[in-house]
Amino acid sequence: MSKVISVFIILILIFFIATFRYKNKFLKGANKKEYKLYVILGSGLFIVDLIPKKIIKPYIRKLANKYRQIYVTSDVKNKCYLYVAEKICESLICLILVLMFVVVYLLKSSGGEDIKRIKRPSEDMPESKYYLTADGDIKENINLLIGSKEYTKKEAYKLFDKRKGDCIKRMLNKNESLDKVNTSLNIEDVEYSDGMLAQWQVQGEVINYDGSINIDVIDSNKVSSEMILTISYKDFSKDYKVDITVGNVKQSIQDKVQNYIDEQDRTSDYVVLPEELDEEKIGFRSKKNILWIFILGIGVLYAFAMFFLRDLDIKDKLRDRHEEMVSDYPKILNKFALLLRAGLGNVKALERIILEYDARGEYRYAYEEIKYMLYRIRLGEGEEKAYENYAKRCNEMCYSKFAGMLAENLRRGNLNLGDELSDELNKAWKERENVLRIKGERVGTKLVIPMILILIITLVMIVVPAFMSMKGV
Repeated sequence: MSKVISVFIILILIFFIATFRYKNKFLKGANKKEYKLYVILGSGLFIVDLIPKKIIKPYIRKLANKYRQIYVTSDVKNKCYLYVAEKICESLICLILVLMFVVVYLLKSSGGEDIKRIKRPSEDMPESKYYLTADGDIKENINLLIGSKEYTKKEAYKLFDKRKGDCIKRMLNKNESLDKVNTSLNIEDVEYSDGMLAQWQVQGEVINYDGSINIDVIDSNKVSSEMILTISYKDFSKDYKVDITVGNVKQSIQDKVQNYIDEQDRTSDYVVLPEELDEEKIGFRSKKNILWIFILGIGVLYAFAMFFLRDLDIKDKLRDRHEEMVSDYPKILNKFALLLRAGLGNVKALERIILEYDARGEYRYAYEEIKYMLYRIRLGEGEEKAYENYAKRCNEMCYSKFAGMLAENLRRGNLNLGDELSDELNKAWKERENVLRIKGERVGTKLVIPMILILIITLVMIVVPAFMSMKGV
């Protein structure tokens, strides 16, 4: 297969060499900097001319309509022509690169020749799977399981001697050397990755089966003992005699308490803990539970987080207030303009708006601000001053404009107030649409995660039964 692909690559390269000078005069008028593949554009133009006109012309015409919005030039058709040619060249280059990668992969995976032998995994590696294709008179895909290499007898015994030191070092545990054993030994079996097994056998009564030292049989400061190390691999094994000297035994508190417990009658319901060890008083209590520290830490962090995260609620409320006030602004403006045309003054018109608002029984920030402004006016605050404070409290550009128009109408009796309100109303409706659009996008964003979760659950409900049915479960 690699040979066929290689021939195809060569044919494409020959095509590039044979056609790269196609329509050379036409290409001289093109900007070389604008087209990165200018050198082989002739090959692309050659392929474009081979495409039936019924297919290529509608495409170029459609492309030209978009190009006229980008390039203010009468040469749009030629630009589209070159654009299509460059796209074809890019596709061909991409195809060549992919085919070359496939050829390299095929050569590397097959070695470029028939496979006569397969290297086994090393001794310390697990068995490996190989996927091959039988060729010749018999053609079939096969999966082979190749076991790891095994040691010869000579290699095994050589490795036994090498690993003896590692086994002794592991067995000594916390002891300094074989001549200075005073704490428990580690005599657990060790199995190596290559299948080799190391086992310890205790000789005599000095060392117990679990590696601990038997204090009862030690009559002097130093007692000699013997242990047997057996290292085996497949059918080969070798024994090593290891002499140790036990002396100045340092029995841990745990061993002393354990011995004290082991000496008690096991038919009793309770185990009595010692009150003295080596003529020294000792007491016991249950191990401290540090879970409370974790809970306390999480609680403190959560408290601090709640303190600062509450500001986010305020931020959300301010955002909601802004959106609500901008949304209500055109409604208030529209009502005010109608009442003004009906002959009512500023205050009377606003009072009428609030009267309708109270009848609805709602709570809206914009109306509440107007209600508070009217309350201040009734208390004796100057009308112009009340409008100014109203604008400051609202803290919105649109309401500042509205307050300014009210103050201007109060001072000069502005005859053009109706026209100004109409212009402002048109702007207000557009602003309201923008706010509602942003709000809708935010809601849509919040729904993305639930939608993804629903999609995952749906896929699981479909895929899992399908796999189970394939396995015959």
